[in-house]
Amino acid sequence: MMKTFCPWVTPKIFDRLTEPRPGVESFFDHYAAWIKGAEQTVVNFCTGNGDHILNYRGRDGWETTFDWARYNAFVLGGTARQHNRWWLERVREGGETGSNPAWLGPSFMVSDEPMDYR
Repeated sequence: MMKTFCPWVTPKIFDRLTEPRPGVESFFDHYAAWIKGAEQTVVNFCTGNGDHILNYRGRDGWETTFDWARYNAFVLGGTARQHNRWWLERVREGGETGSNPAWLGPSFMVSDEPMDYR
């Protein structure tokens, strides 16, 4: 028996942030066998890069929105456009198939729905 199962999940599993239940149910259904095979399960719910934790103001700030993990791929802050252009030239136009280019592909936002602390 596995001692601890520790899945990592982002809010991208939700079709709508205001209606998380279907995504949560699907997530736990998907990993049911792993959960049953572990003594304990610790879910890491990763919503952003950590700034949202440092900027949390407590109950008075529950309506405050923050940038959440809504991107599908590698993003380098202000250089995302340059990185995406490089990827397109190298992989799509250049035909590269090695180096797992899917991991370095152009980024896009999965959702533009705002997330707040509530």
